[in-house]
Amino acid sequence: MSRNEYQRYLVGKAQSYLHGGSFQYTADIPGEGGLAYLRVKDHLWRLMLRLDAQKNCMMMELYPALRCPPKARGMVCEYLIRANELFPDCSLRLSSDGDIYAFTSYRCGFGALQISLVFSAMEESLRSVLREFFVPLEKLTQFRLLEMEESEPALYHCIFPNGREDDDGDFLSAGDDEEDEEDEEDEKENDDGGEEDIDDDEKDNNDNDDDEDEDEDEDDKKDVPDGLSEREKEPVRNVPLPKWPHVVLNTEEILESAANAIASRLCQLDDPEEDGEEEEDAPDGVRDED
Repeated sequence: MSRNEYQRYLVGKAQSYLHGGSFQYTADIPGEGGLAYLRVKDHLWRLMLRLDAQKNCMMMELYPALRCPPKARGMVCEYLIRANELFPDCSLRLSSDGDIYAFTSYRCGFGALQISLVFSAMEESLRSVLREFFVPLEKLTQFRLLEMEESEPALYHCIFPNGREDDDGDFLSAGDDEEDEEDEEDEKENDDGGEEDIDDDEKDNNDNDDDEDEDEDEDDKKDVPDGLSEREKEPVRNVPLPKWPHVVLNTEEILESAANAIASRLCQLDDPEEDGEEEEDAPDGVRDED
C-alpha cells in the first residue's frame, strides 16, 4: 500500500466513523475527513476529524458551542493556559472567531492499527476535558464571577475531576447550578415548616416508645444474678457520677486573714538604713547595751 492509498484509507475510516455512532449529522470533507454534530444534553456540539497529509497525523476538534465575546477573550485565554497544564494529550483553545474548542492529534504510521479505537479514545479525551471545565468557561463567557474552587483550574481538577454532573451523568451548565441551589433552599424551608406541624398521633407513638425503653431497663435490672453489690447490679449507662463535697467560701474570713498576714509581715520588717547608721556610730569593743 502506497502512501497516498494509506491516506485515502484513513480518510475513509474517519468518514465511516463519523457516519456511525451517536452523531446526528455528518458532512464529508473531500480528501481530509469530515465533521459531525452530537447532542450533549441541551447543547449541540460539533466534532471535526481530518487528516493532515503533510504532517501525516490525524486531528480531532470538538466545539461545545461556547462563543467568547471580544472583551472576555483575555481572561478566557489566561484560564485556558492554566488548564492546559493538566492535560498532556489534548488542549483547550480559542479560535480567531471566538469559539472555545478542544484539540487533540495522533501521528499515524504505515502499520496495522485499530483506527476505530483510536478515534474513540481521541473523542473521549476531548469530551472529558470539555465536560470538566464547561461550567467555569461558560461563566467566563457570560462575565460572571467564578467560585473559589473554580477560579483555579488545578484545584477545580482535584475537586471535580469529571466535572459537575447531575443524576443522569450529564454535565451541569451555569444555569442548572443556580436552579439546584434554589431547589435546596426550597427543600430546607419545607423541612423547617414540617418540623412544626407534628401530629398528635406521632407524639403518642414517641411516648409509647419511651415507656417501652423504661420497661426494658427494668427487665435488665431483674436479670442481674444475686451475690453482686448494688453498684455492680446497676447497668453501666446508669452509673452515677461521684458527688464531690460542696465547699462554701466566706469572703470576710479570707480578707481578714489576709490583712492579719500583711500586718504581721510589716511588723517583722526593719528599716535597713537606721540599722546601718547605728552600726557605724558604735565604737569598737563597745556593746549596744552600754
